[in-house]
Amino acid sequence: MERLKAYIEKHKPKIEKALEEFWNSKIKEVEDPFNEFAYKEAKRFLLSSGKRLRPILVLLGFEGLTGSEPDETVVRVSTSFELLHAYLLTHDDVIDEDEVRRNEPTVWKRVSNATGYGTHFGYSLAILIGDILRTGAFSVLEGLKNLDDTTKSAILRYLNWIDEMTNRGQVLDVYLTYTPLEQVRKEDVIGVYYYKTALYSVNGPLGLGALLAGSDKDFYRNYAIPVGIAFQIRDDIIGTFGDPEKTGKPVDSDIKGNKKTILVWYAYNHANEREKAVLESVLGNKDATPEEVQQVRDIFVSTGALDYAEELAEQYAKEALEALETLEIQPQVKEILREFALYTIKRAK
Repeated sequence: MERLKAYIEKHKPKIEKALEEFWNSKIKEVEDPFNEFAYKEAKRFLLSSGKRLRPILVLLGFEGLTGSEPDETVVRVSTSFELLHAYLLTHDDVIDEDEVRRNEPTVWKRVSNATGYGTHFGYSLAILIGDILRTGAFSVLEGLKNLDDTTKSAILRYLNWIDEMTNRGQVLDVYLTYTPLEQVRKEDVIGVYYYKTALYSVNGPLGLGALLAGSDKDFYRNYAIPVGIAFQIRDDIIGTFGDPEKTGKPVDSDIKGNKKTILVWYAYNHANEREKAVLESVLGNKDATPEEVQQVRDIFVSTGALDYAEELAEQYAKEALEALETLEIQPQVKEILREFALYTIKRAK
């Protein structure tokens, strides 16, 4: 993974600088202390620790087709995906009622604690902070003189479409949370992965890079979609079997939150009656004990769900690698994207 790591180390500081400069300019526009608090909390979350993978993929998508070093304009445009990411995470933590992210209180929890106004205030302000971050994803394109109007319009339409598709995934995810286990279908679980991760986290950024290079937004699609699905399957595994010190959030939240992951779908459909009863009683139980959560993990292992999920992620990664070989892009970028596909199924956080 050395090439991928080196590329991130080279370009991440530029992305961080562009994000901070842009958001500082937004804070200067605020005229009252209440909005100043909200905008500064948005900045804190936006600039807190993160891999910046989505902006990095924008740069790779651009460089893969042009062979050119991403300039200041491309870097600035790439930050639109980090702003979208921050907005979606802020809303996601409200939907899931999660209290910890990146080893810190989530936005809603933090503002609730800071003001003492309670949970509903925290939810309300977090939703608004997320909306503010979303507007930033679009306004970041303003004032970029090296971006012609045709390209700018194409980017705005694309970002809006990605945002809509991601929210379709959110709708599916919320409905599945309330869907009885026996009614959950594999295609619905994969549908969430497709909308919430594959389109938004991988194909979207690479597609934006392709647009900036003057190419088709779907140029990388055959590689990006299976990589994105593999990425999310691995995320589900980490979310249940990972190390919270590395992931930055509890590893029981998916179980207590009744998330219908591929692990849950497979385990329930291969469980005996006793195991099904455990799954039905523990999944979605926010008061589940550590012992009960461990019972669910054990069932994921005993039913073969963990092995199945790992094998499925590998299959999707293999599909992506095969598609990558057909792409006519810069050799050094192709190698980084090859490493990224392997990283998705091996990462620990």
